[in-house]
Amino acid sequence: MKCVAGCFIVLLFIIGSAVIAADQKSTAADQKICVIDMEKIFTNYYKTKLEDAKIKKQTEVFKDYLKVMGDARGKVEASYIELRDSSQNIGLSDVEREKKRIDAQDKYRELQAKDVEIQQYNQQKRQFLVNEYERIRKELIKEITTVIQSRAKREGYTFIFDYSGNSMNNISTVVYYDQSKDITDAVLKEVNLGN
Repeated sequence: MKCVAGCFIVLLFIIGSAVIAADQKSTAADQKICVIDMEKIFTNYYKTKLEDAKIKKQTEVFKDYLKVMGDARGKVEASYIELRDSSQNIGLSDVEREKKRIDAQDKYRELQAKDVEIQQYNQQKRQFLVNEYERIRKELIKEITTVIQSRAKREGYTFIFDYSGNSMNNISTVVYYDQSKDITDAVLKEVNLGN
């Protein structure tokens, strides 16, 4: 009796394993998988190019103003050097030299203030550009992802893998794929539709 019960349990286990294996095979066969190059799509998306042009234009405006600030600093520095040198001119009276020395100290403080102003302006504008780029990048990726998700639902894809990035080991995350499964160009065409 124990032998029959043991055989029955083993038989149930074998049948259960076969059913699970068959179910997993049919599930894997039903999955539709493709790959995409997100870097190529992002780089060639018409809105990316428009936004890059805006960022470059804003960068040039900041650089131009930084140059104006640098020119103003140069004038203050020239004035400081002239006053400093005059304060050491033995051809001038002691009173005149002392006045030039005090004026040179004032100019030096003004020069230091200009340096701080330029440094702060540069840091603020760099941070602004980094934040603006990240904000725009997130928006564009969201738009592209929406198109990809819509296409995946329309065409019944279960998974779409991005092969443009590398793993932590600096190895491509997708080692091999069938070229016919690459939908990069089709998605790129769709995101740029009408432009």
